[in-house]
Amino acid sequence: MNGAAEAQMMIITLETRAKFVEHKDSFKVLTTETLPVPAVTTGARRQFAFADSDVTYDGYRDNTNVGGQMYKYYVFALRDAASKAIVDFQTNCLQLQNYAKAHPEKREEVLKLGVGAKFPNEFK
Repeated sequence: MNGAAEAQMMIITLETRAKFVEHKDSFKVLTTETLPVPAVTTGARRQFAFADSDVTYDGYRDNTNVGGQMYKYYVFALRDAASKAIVDFQTNCLQLQNYAKAHPEKREEVLKLGVGAKFPNEFK
């Protein structure tokens, strides 16, 4: 891909109090950011940095857990800048990766989630 693009990165966290006190998985979008990727004329390597994300959480895995957000997954998409078509989609969430392969149209739903939105449990 030599044309201009947009790179989107989402960070998904696990709520520790829900996990260790209530014994349920509760995921949410901590950050989502989109960066422009200018077109290139050569195959020169370039690097782009997304904003840092910080999380704090209680590490006790019992009913004394007071909560916090623990990093769990990333979701990355690269789009053609002109058409907005997704040309690459990656995540370390295996369930989401497999689901997106079977239902590529659902990638857009995930990428539209905003900061603080609940991340669907079927992708945990």
